[in-house]
Amino acid sequence: MNYSSRIISIILCIILLIGVLSACSKSPEEENSDTSTASDSTLQEPLDDSTDTPDISNASSITLSDKSITVSGSGAKAENGILTITDGGTYVVTGEVQDGRIIVNASD
Repeated sequence: MNYSSRIISIILCIILLIGVLSACSKSPEEENSDTSTASDSTLQEPLDDSTDTPDISNASSITLSDKSITVSGSGAKAENGILTITDGGTYVVTGEVQDGRIIVNASD
């Protein structure tokens, strides 16, 4: 291989390397963009000391214990270690279960 072919090969490798490395970096517009997908209307602030205590007088009570789930109230059902909440509302969940799931399948 002669000297000029070697130089051309090196230059092409450098151009290829620069192209690959620049394709992996973000543009300034992408770095400053907000990547969250949830709309502001769906986000809720957690309760803090300055917020009133929620009214749980009509809440459904859900108790998790070892391997069972007990529901007292409406809008949810428990079967085979799976709690399914099907209606909107207030639910108070206490305890813990070793092998269970909570599924929320309520309409908007």
